[in-house]
Amino acid sequence: NLEAVGVDYTRKGITVNERFETSVPGIYAIGDVTGGIMLAHAATYQGLHALNGICGLDDSIRFDLIPAAVFTMPEVATVGMTEEQCKEQNLDVRCLKSFYRANGKAVSMDETDGYCKLIVSESGAILGAHLMGAHASDLIHEIAVIMNLNGNLEQLQNVIHAHPTLSEVLQSSFHN
Repeated sequence: NLEAVGVDYTRKGITVNERFETSVPGIYAIGDVTGGIMLAHAATYQGLHALNGICGLDDSIRFDLIPAAVFTMPEVATVGMTEEQCKEQNLDVRCLKSFYRANGKAVSMDETDGYCKLIVSESGAILGAHLMGAHASDLIHEIAVIMNLNGNLEQLQNVIHAHPTLSEVLQSSFHN
């Protein structure tokens, strides 16, 4: 009975501002009820962001960079924009790819199905990353960290990865 207290909503969910406050001051909504991305970790950070706002604290949580994973075999993980979203926004990008079959650790694990795709702007900003393969849900976070810090491809290139590890599939994407 949201109407009784004056909380605005649409068919998609409860309407909130950037701090997750509803149309009624002091009433907040997070998670699935807001109609946004429906992931538990997104709701956790929405709650933290709302709490920070209530307490008068600033944060740098970026809700445009929520990593997502599908726990299939092989796993699928993504963060940031897709190539299609970049095209819709007329962004000039290049897609850098590598394959698990060329990764020594993946070969030794008999997990060679998969790939890594980085979407990079002309200036080198990493706009999106998409992985499919063993431990993709773990690997996506390296890219999420770089993106959250407004990092770029050059900075990723300067990160030394242990050998042999699956994370080298990220490096292989820009060495091909």
